[in-house]
Amino acid sequence: MTGSYRKDLSHITWAEVYKRQEMRAGLVEEWLEALALQPGDRVLDMGSGPGFVSLVLADRVGVGGVVYAIDRSAEALAYLEGLQRERGIVQIQRITA
Repeated sequence: MTGSYRKDLSHITWAEVYKRQEMRAGLVEEWLEALALQPGDRVLDMGSGPGFVSLVLADRVGVGGVVYAIDRSAEALAYLEGLQRERGIVQIQRITA
């Protein structure tokens, strides 16, 4: 990566942000183990971005649970919506805030 790091990630696409989230998948499993989520649980993903973690959480809580994916970027949540449609995932509620 060249140039300075821009924390807001406005210089890359949501697909690229998602790929960066995917690269940290090993950490996500550790977080989930610590949370001890069960099918049917409700969980909040604050600052969800394009939703990699939200999708993993959705798998954990199952169709009987709910994942609240909150992000300030409507575009990031629109990207997540597309992934949900592709994968048939209904238990994620996207909230722009």
